[in-house]
Amino acid sequence: MQSENNCYGASLSRKGQDTTSGEIIFIEDVAKDAEFGERLSAALAASLLPSKWVAKFAGCERPATLDDIATIIFSSGSTGDPKGVMLTHYNIASNVAQLSQVFMLHADDRIMGILPFFHSFGFTGTLCLPAATGIGVVFHPNPLDSRVIGALVNKYAVTMLLATPTFLNAYTRRCTPEEFGSLRFVMAGAEKLPDRISQAFEDHFGIRPHEGYGCTECSPAVTVNTIDFRAASFRQVGAKRGSIGHPLPGMT
Repeated sequence: MQSENNCYGASLSRKGQDTTSGEIIFIEDVAKDAEFGERLSAALAASLLPSKWVAKFAGCERPATLDDIATIIFSSGSTGDPKGVMLTHYNIASNVAQLSQVFMLHADDRIMGILPFFHSFGFTGTLCLPAATGIGVVFHPNPLDSRVIGALVNKYAVTMLLATPTFLNAYTRRCTPEEFGSLRFVMAGAEKLPDRISQAFEDHFGIRPHEGYGCTECSPAVTVNTIDFRAASFRQVGAKRGSIGHPLPGMT
């Protein structure tokens, strides 16, 4: 299924240029047409049945395997022509497990979901990560709506912010330090993080953004800077300024 937020699929269907044999189904239309009985039975099945029975309840001919394609995300073509990247359940699940280990997420953590799901950073980091780990997430559709985002972070005590340097720069200008007081981790990706933006964010909010590196083909995270680990007679450096950080666990 495909959301209308995916501009690529929506533009094809509206301009009549789609030459594939498949039918485009918009999630919004399916949700709108569902009757009360269908919603109730689906909610009960999802809450009470084991996962393999839920698949049968939904009419799946066979349960999905880790090697099945989970999504197709279109890259911007920074290294060539734009292309659709096929990611399996194993691609997504392994990246979620890696990020969960590195960030050391707690049950009371909450992520601010402002990144679009048709981009791999948003798809894995703000959609799949909280869904798979069970932590909270607060969604807002416009990442440049700085004042609303600041209010949401404050209201729901958000602890983790995933954003691009462009968005971080906007928040530095328009959000108050008190609104971001609950944040314990800020991750920047999708574009290079200039030192001036990182320093300005830290000077204003008292927390320094960490930079990472990834690409759509890697689902997407490859390396991240993270929080230093300290214990008696031990210190492990998690972040270094001007770098893209450590490879995630299991990366070669």
